[in-house]
Amino acid sequence: MRSSWKAWVAFWSRQETAEPVALFRIAVGLCMVMMLVHDIPNRGFIWVEHTDGGYRTILKTKGLMALLGGHTFTVVNGLLATIVVTTITLILGVFPRISALISLQCHLALASSGQAGGGQDQLLHNALWLLVLARSDATLSLTARLRTKQWRPVVMVAAWPRYLIIFQLLLLYQVAGYYKVSTHWHPGGDLRALYYALNTPIWNRWDFMALWGVVFPFTQVATLVSWLFENLGPGLVFLALYSRSTRSRAGRLRAAFNRLPVRNGFVLVGLGMHLGIWLMMEVGVYSPLALAFYPCLFHPDELRAAWRRWLGPRHSRLPSAPIERLSD
Repeated sequence: MRSSWKAWVAFWSRQETAEPVALFRIAVGLCMVMMLVHDIPNRGFIWVEHTDGGYRTILKTKGLMALLGGHTFTVVNGLLATIVVTTITLILGVFPRISALISLQCHLALASSGQAGGGQDQLLHNALWLLVLARSDATLSLTARLRTKQWRPVVMVAAWPRYLIIFQLLLLYQVAGYYKVSTHWHPGGDLRALYYALNTPIWNRWDFMALWGVVFPFTQVATLVSWLFENLGPGLVFLALYSRSTRSRAGRLRAAFNRLPVRNGFVLVGLGMHLGIWLMMEVGVYSPLALAFYPCLFHPDELRAAWRRWLGPRHSRLPSAPIERLSD
């Protein structure tokens, strides 16, 4: 029992360099920019009460929005202005924890109007809360530049926030897979789910009516791949990452998962799925926001190795600053 407890404590005490959570921070910030580009011009339609010049009747005002004075143009404009500022500081890595917390509260206040924001709003809220927990400014940030005179210093931070980010991503897909129970989704059915989705006016980006004779079989294949990806992928990736983390232990299953490119295959299928959704369907920034989690599927050593391969031998040297260890 004592050895198990020690192993558990050692697991959550692990440290690693900070590149994955820094990339996650930047990607989430860029997704927030995309949302603001859409939301600011449409703020009167989404959040403002009709008595103040908006287009909606908001039945109940609560929480922070009630304290600020309700769903008026003045309050909504103030919240959006605050989100703009915190988005910029989040991308730059200036007080990112405070920026993420303030931005999260502003988004929650706006969402209290009850608008149908969809899964992207909830995913953004979870991402911002994860950034409150993570030390995401240790590298690839203006803070790191001012502290070390380098954009990419080698800094050791707690690894557990990256584990939570991975868990959130896998949970997102697993729960989405649980909801796909109709005969149009699962392998024993007709696999027409994406066909119907692409024919729904509020979702489809393009009119495929003239091409359905050719496109329909591809939508069936894509439906099956999506169902398998969301129902089986998270569990397989969890086992693959656990096997990689405990590769020194014995076991045939662990050895098999360390040989097979399970994680890389999951990433490639996910990239293809989200790029396809983004190109063909109107789902806001859901796909880019989901992809923002992907860098955390990779260990920092893998990201640095990929960076060196991409830039070539001239840039293969690691930053010259000594390794720092930052407490959380």
